[in-house]
Amino acid sequence: MKTDFFAFRDIDPVFDYYTPVIIGNSDWMKKNPETAKKFLSATKKGHEYAIKNPDDAANILCKASPELDKKLVKNSQKYMTKQYKAEVKQWGYINPKRWNRFYNWLNKNKLVKKNIPENTGFTNDYRE
Repeated sequence: MKTDFFAFRDIDPVFDYYTPVIIGNSDWMKKNPETAKKFLSATKKGHEYAIKNPDDAANILCKASPELDKKLVKNSQKYMTKQYKAEVKQWGYINPKRWNRFYNWLNKNKLVKKNIPENTGFTNDYRE
């Protein structure tokens, strides 16, 4: 099926927000920093493997979820290999300027009831 695609970030860099994201409970992570670090380390290894081995990663996913369309998964993985790290060298790093740009846009356009302070809702503290 022919489709048209455009990335919102191409329209306005403010829409270059992170997706998907991994969400964790801040209080739990503060009490269990080593477990949080180990989880992110394992997640990073999976993403790094998928980047280096896109076809095998697609096969692993399809084996775990056989209901998926294998051709779609393989094509998706080919695309995603360039997206997992995009502009950074290390998987999992969140650029505060990029993160805050979207929050500031939400605040400026009064799309939130209460302004979201910069540097809220993310941390790079649990990365390797």
